[in-house]
Amino acid sequence: MVNYYRYEPSLPLSIIFIVIFALSSALHLFQSIKTRTWFFLPFLVGSIFEAVGFIGRAIGAEQAPDYTFGPYVLQTLLLLLGPTCYAASIYMILGRYIRQLNGERLSLIRPSWLTKIFLLGDIISIALQGIGGGKLVNADSPDDKTTEENIIIAGLTVQIVFFGLFIAVTGLFHFRFARHSTSRPLSWQRLLIVIYVASVLILIRSLFRMIEYIEGHDGELQSKEVYVLVLDAIPMAIASVGLNLFHPSRYMENRRKSLENWDSEVALGDLQGRSLGTACDEKRPFCKNCIRKEALCEYFDTKSRPRGCSANNVKILPVSHQSPVEVAISPASSNLSSSNLFAGRTGSPAEQLFERQLLHHFVQMTQRATDVQATWSLWVLEEATHSPCVLNGILGISALHLRRFNEFDKALKKASFEYMSRAIEGHRKDLRGGMSKENSSSVAAACALVSIYANVDGYYLAGDHDERMPHDWYISFKRSIHLFHVASPSIENPTVSQEFKTIQPTIDKTICPNPFSFLLYYNPTSADVSQEEISICMPAVAYLSYLYAELSTGKPLRFPAALSGHFIDLVKVKNPRALAISGYFFMVVKQGRQFWLIDGAPEREFNIIMRYLPRNWWPVMDWAARVLGWRLIYLSLNPFRALQY
Repeated sequence: MVNYYRYEPSLPLSIIFIVIFALSSALHLFQSIKTRTWFFLPFLVGSIFEAVGFIGRAIGAEQAPDYTFGPYVLQTLLLLLGPTCYAASIYMILGRYIRQLNGERLSLIRPSWLTKIFLLGDIISIALQGIGGGKLVNADSPDDKTTEENIIIAGLTVQIVFFGLFIAVTGLFHFRFARHSTSRPLSWQRLLIVIYVASVLILIRSLFRMIEYIEGHDGELQSKEVYVLVLDAIPMAIASVGLNLFHPSRYMENRRKSLENWDSEVALGDLQGRSLGTACDEKRPFCKNCIRKEALCEYFDTKSRPRGCSANNVKILPVSHQSPVEVAISPASSNLSSSNLFAGRTGSPAEQLFERQLLHHFVQMTQRATDVQATWSLWVLEEATHSPCVLNGILGISALHLRRFNEFDKALKKASFEYMSRAIEGHRKDLRGGMSKENSSSVAAACALVSIYANVDGYYLAGDHDERMPHDWYISFKRSIHLFHVASPSIENPTVSQEFKTIQPTIDKTICPNPFSFLLYYNPTSADVSQEEISICMPAVAYLSYLYAELSTGKPLRFPAALSGHFIDLVKVKNPRALAISGYFFMVVKQGRQFWLIDGAPEREFNIIMRYLPRNWWPVMDWAARVLGWRLIYLSLNPFRALQY
């Protein structure tokens, strides 16, 4: 009789783990086939190894104390190699996910090399552990056992080193991407959290196994079964079942309809509706016959058309300015129709259809706007009928807004770039040709679109080594103010013309009550507050209070126009008081939501401000942080900071 174990394996516990890993393996097989996530097959193999390994362990438990060689080899090798298969799939998940997030430049290792490097380490680890484990079970002398255990230890060491590097690469990418992402934090972090948890569980198991083999057959860890169960079986069971519950296919959707395929069955308007969780109220199916026959689809025109109304008779009704009611699209006296908007556009039928889908989204969002928000949108739409530059700006803005619901769609990213690039180039030509009464209105509309795009999509416009600064928002808008003033007398729309003429209002600096007055008196240090600093910040705080009091009808985006050059200089040098005021400005922008076009921008700009704001100023930002959800974002990235709150 050979004493393979220093304890008697538990048959009931072995059966429990057989059931767990067998059911998990079956579910992994089903999920991989259903979602076609073939890169996850190594994880399935690892789960099968674990199940079969515990079968060998259960057989050994029944044979006690007359253990046989076969079941012992089965459990030794397969329980040793199972987690390395888990690791292989986890490595492949990260590389694919980084590419899906378009975050290649934020990764320490290029995704194309990342998977190869870590899989190479995993293969080396598997080879060493397999060779060592295979020879260990056949070792006859203590010296042979020591040699083979050292080979296994080397394999486990390789696995731990590569896993430590992998966690560091993942964490660095997580940190870098979090600084720039404009999406809700949990929308892209969930899979990274799953990777962290699985990696830590495998790391715990690998450390246990390495220490176990370092101690040798006579060590403490091989003397009791509880160590194997608690530090190996349970962590691997949690990892296997956890990846069933949080399968990568939930976050790496390979069945998603990509706009890179121009004949997608899903209209962009539906995409936005689905992202919001609303049901599509579409009545007419999208048949794709227009693509097959290379004919221009009239779907956009028929979407809002009442029965019996001709395709060319879709009009946008001018907005009433009496109450915040929704804007309606209906046959009316306006000459604004999709036919007018796209007259003279070139491109394949599929490209023209795509442009109409983007415009459809813009119109859809305008329909949901209040009259304060919609007046501007309708004016821009009207300018687009005789200005390709403005139309390109609308299409670029629309694609950009859709990216908020589908952030990782490369086709939307490409479309927003290309259309806005055309708009910027056309705007430059108009400016070089000089402004006149005929083109002032369209030049102002294009300027407004470009300015908003530059702020909302500021990170993506930056170069690889550029970093967005807190004052960029103000600089961009203030550069446009002079042009708006010059163009305002020539703008035929009286409401828009008046808006541009009065873009710099006069506000009482001593307005009371002022809910933001605490920003003028807060002083976390013992040094005296500069009175010059207070006098510069006082008008900004007064105007912020005015905007906050008029949230329902106010226009928060006017705030940069009211700022003095001295205040912007304070923001440039990252003066804490000026930064704090700016942070509350973005809170007001978020609450006022003057334009749907800026969705997501207040949260991102506030995050930039908080990066530069000293820690002793954080308590005064609590109100804004709660409104913008910044504390949730920060704590989700830094869970240990929760102990400070």
